[in-house]
Amino acid sequence: MRINVNLDEKVSNELVELTKISKTSKSELVREALNELYLKEKRAKENLIFFIDLFNKGVITKDLLFLLLPRNDAEAIIIGAKFGKEGADFVKETDY
Repeated sequence: MRINVNLDEKVSNELVELTKISKTSKSELVREALNELYLKEKRAKENLIFFIDLFNKGVITKDLLFLLLPRNDAEAIIIGAKFGKEGADFVKETDY
């Protein structure tokens, strides 16, 4: 696949500098950066699912979530768990 990327002057200069320092092609550096971002996002998603599971099982508390995760992620897990439990209770009450 062939992709054209428009970079601002600062990023373009940094990429040129990196190619000189690392003796690696621009395309290889971009591939490495994309791969790193992909792996980082994949790990973050897996970690979030892991923490959701631990919280839902009661293994970790709200306070521990706030210590281990960014505030927005901790709040999302707590709110999601609350609505999930309310939904489960509703389904049990209505015999669905």
